[in-house]
Amino acid sequence: MIDNKTHGVSAYLGQSAYKILDAKRQVGSCIKPILVYAPALNENVISPSTEVLDEKVKIGDYSPNNVGNKYHGYISIQDAVKNSVNTVAIKVLSYIGIDTGKMYATRMGFNFDEKDDSYALALGGMTYGENLKTLTNAYTTFANNGKYSDAKFISHITDKNGKLVYKHEPIEKNVLREDSAYLMTKMLEETAKTGTARKLSDITKTEIASKTGTVGKKNKNGNLDAYNVSYTPDYTIGVWCGNLDNSQINISGGNEPTDAVKKFVNKVDVKKSTFGVSDHVQEAKIDLLEKEENHRIVLASPNTPERFTETALFSRFNMPEEISSNFTKLDDIQAECKKENNNGLLSFEAKRQIKYDIYLNGEFYRTIKDKNSLQKLTFPLKKEENEIKIVYKFLNFEDSPIKEKTFKLINKNAWHKEIERQSHSDKWYI
Repeated sequence: MIDNKTHGVSAYLGQSAYKILDAKRQVGSCIKPILVYAPALNENVISPSTEVLDEKVKIGDYSPNNVGNKYHGYISIQDAVKNSVNTVAIKVLSYIGIDTGKMYATRMGFNFDEKDDSYALALGGMTYGENLKTLTNAYTTFANNGKYSDAKFISHITDKNGKLVYKHEPIEKNVLREDSAYLMTKMLEETAKTGTARKLSDITKTEIASKTGTVGKKNKNGNLDAYNVSYTPDYTIGVWCGNLDNSQINISGGNEPTDAVKKFVNKVDVKKSTFGVSDHVQEAKIDLLEKEENHRIVLASPNTPERFTETALFSRFNMPEEISSNFTKLDDIQAECKKENNNGLLSFEAKRQIKYDIYLNGEFYRTIKDKNSLQKLTFPLKKEENEIKIVYKFLNFEDSPIKEKTFKLINKNAWHKEIERQSHSDKWYI
């Protein structure tokens, strides 16, 4: 446990016959915020809302898998962080470059071998790994608004007469902007609430951010290493479970290591319960339709109904500039109407933000709304001349422009049947 303010190691507990503090191990997914996501935030490449396609990836001979070989399609960076999605981490590292990611991690205390130059780094694949103190210390950067300092075990030294001969004076250096550290913290808070570290979700006396990591071997049932690194406004806590002889354990980061953090936080004295808010982070409403349908992050127009917006956090240095054209211009509908087997067939691509009222021969027929798919309607042609009209407008927008499209269908069969009916019912007299 490291005190975030003094950068001093406040507690250290281990059960081993070996010097496990110095042992370097593969750190697994715990490296993702350090090497990938925080650097990408700081380089203005991503925001928590950014959508990335979660899919099977292959880079040369390197073909990593997600846990359980599950792929989710487009997901946000926030969801990728909290669920520790492997392929998204690799893609984001490719956006900023391996050298950039290593530069940030090095400034947070990590040491890399010259052979550490592949995308496996995004998942913690290092030649030698890192020790638990270095890993835990890196996370104090997020708790300290982007400032890093090497944590020490010794706070001060006195001589036999009580005279102070050494005092630890931490030297902080800026690694991340304040807004980047804050956004990383918000994503890791969500990890502790609903993600891989959700066992911490019932901690109420303090805000807590967390990341888990699990290291296994391909084609093996057990794991080699399991981690949880969590931080509150006061302390940063790192837990590792494993065996130095690499015998396997039936433990993952979201289980015993997270339980250990939870028990510790519930016992430790907490002075400050909430993380500070960055003045350089802003809330903005984005267009939910653009995000879900086109995977683009754009600002919602002032006309956008609340149900089609989402509130998102952005660095003021990386705010979206484009404003969505949804709810500002009502495009002409692309529809087709034809006769088929003495019936009318109307087809058009519906958009869920638009309400469509269908009229048949001047009378209301039906309404279609909240649909985002091809609509096909079949209706009887009872007259020789039939009028089909679509009146459409934006949904939940009172001042929406209104447009309409009209079709006319001639049904000769209906005309012949009407003549035949009249010929049988009319009587003539001389």
